[in-house]
Amino acid sequence: MLKVSRGTNVTEGLFFNQHLRWSIFNPTVTFLFVILQPLTGYWLINMLGYSLTEPWLVASYVLFIIAGACWLPVVWMQIRMRNLSQQALQDGVPLVERYHRFARRWFRLGMPAFTSMALIYYLMVFNLLLQRNSMCTVMTSSNQLFPICTRFTP
Repeated sequence: MLKVSRGTNVTEGLFFNQHLRWSIFNPTVTFLFVILQPLTGYWLINMLGYSLTEPWLVASYVLFIIAGACWLPVVWMQIRMRNLSQQALQDGVPLVERYHRFARRWFRLGMPAFTSMALIYYLMVFNLLLQRNSMCTVMTSSNQLFPICTRFTP
C-alpha cells in the first residue's frame, strides 16, 4: 500500500485495489465484524455470567466503536480508490493526487482500527486469564503444565 500510495504506477494501484476488494473488504468479513461479533460477544457475556457494565467490557465496547468509526470510511475510500485507478488505467494516465490522498487516509485510519481490535483481543484474553482462579476450582498436579478447571463458577 505504501509503495502504491507514493508512486504513480496505475497497474500496481489497480492490482492493489482489486486484491483488497476481494480479500480484505469482502462482504463476508464486513458482515462478521459488524453483526456477528457483537452478537456472539453478547452471548458469551451472558453465558459466562458477566455484567454488561464491567469496566473491561465497557472499554471493549468503546474500542469496537472506534474501530468501526475508522473502518466504515475506509470501505468508502477503498471503493473510490478502485474507481480512480480503473479510470486512470482506461485513460492511460498516472494515478491522480486524489488517489494518493485517499491512500494516506486509508493507511492512517487503519492504524487505530487495527490497534483497537488488538486491544479488544488483549482485554478479552488476558482479563479471563486473570480471573480464571476466581471462576473455577483448579486441579493441579506436579506434571501438569497448565491447571485444569474442574468446576466452573461464574
